Amino acid sequence: MMSKVSILEPTNLGEAMEFAKQISTTTMVPQNYRGKPNDILVAMQWGYEIGLAPMQALQGIAVINGKPSIYGDALLGLVRKDPRCMGIEEKIEGENENMRAICILKRKHTDGTIELIKREFDVQMAKRAGLWGKQGPWKQYPERMLQHRARGNCIRDAFPDVIKGMITKEEAQEVAKELRKAGDLAVRVLRDFWWKKTPIYCVYTKPYEKTLSSINYFDNLFEKPTKRKK
Repeated sequence: MMSKVSILEPTNLGEAMEFAKQISTTTMVPQNYRGKPNDILVAMQWGYEIGLAPMQALQGIAVINGKPSIYGDALLGLVRKDPRCMGIEEKIEGENENMRAICILKRKHTDGTIELIKREFDVQMAKRAGLWGKQGPWKQYPERMLQHRARGNCIRDAFPDVIKGMITKEEAQEVAKELRKAGDLAVRVLRDFWWKKTPIYCVYTKPYEKTLSSINYFDNLFEKPTKRKK
């Protein structure tokens, strides 16, 4: 009879560093971790804090713009195994422009009561965020992406103590793209102002009136340049 193989789990910093160094040289870890033992070490620590084994952490945690995020399916797995989770229901209602994803979570509290948390994400919300019809997953798998958004919002509100403030990888990628676009816009505007030596009267930024899931708040980022008064 074959004996059980024990799971390799570092028990101190030295073992963790050696473990990270060894697996960083293999092709069995995601591309963004290869040759980066320090990144692997941090991912393993994050995994430890939210309840993922080392290899699970490397498969389930992605670093976007220096911030850890977690794949939607791994997020769901973390919540399902929490003893306070009394069930989760996910569904898609409607079709085409009327589609909406619904996620319902049940959380048991210390006094025995069960709280029902329900969150939705529909096509109109995706349009306002500039996501609907975008090239990539939003165009190829719109139902799945709506589902991920509803799930992420619901889990963040129902189990913030379980996920430690992490957001889904899908959301982190969208925010990163929008910030890159915003940065490119700012660079282009400043380049036109300064490189062409156009006199500037005022350049200002508005308060964040909308969430980072929308690029629209950069529409009026800069005042139209006017000549300085003599």
